[in-house]
Amino acid sequence: MSITLEISETVLRQVEGLAKQQGLTSEELIRQIIDAHLSACHGAANPFGEDVPFPLIAAPDTGPIGPFHGSDIDELLFGDHLAS
Repeated sequence: MSITLEISETVLRQVEGLAKQQGLTSEELIRQIIDAHLSACHGAANPFGEDVPFPLIAAPDTGPIGPFHGSDIDELLFGDHLAS
């Protein structure tokens, strides 16, 4: 596929300069930039690269987890867990 890209002269000079530094043509550099951007966008959706089913730990392995309430959280955070 071929496209026409309209960019300012300033940007074009920057692309040409960077491409020359890297030993690439402007077209090759633009392709690399687009590929890197697309890879980053796809990676952002799932940084680990694979979808996993839920629950991550099967209930038979852990037993059922009951509902938590505010008082439960308070007890975990502020309860006196050290024996005197």
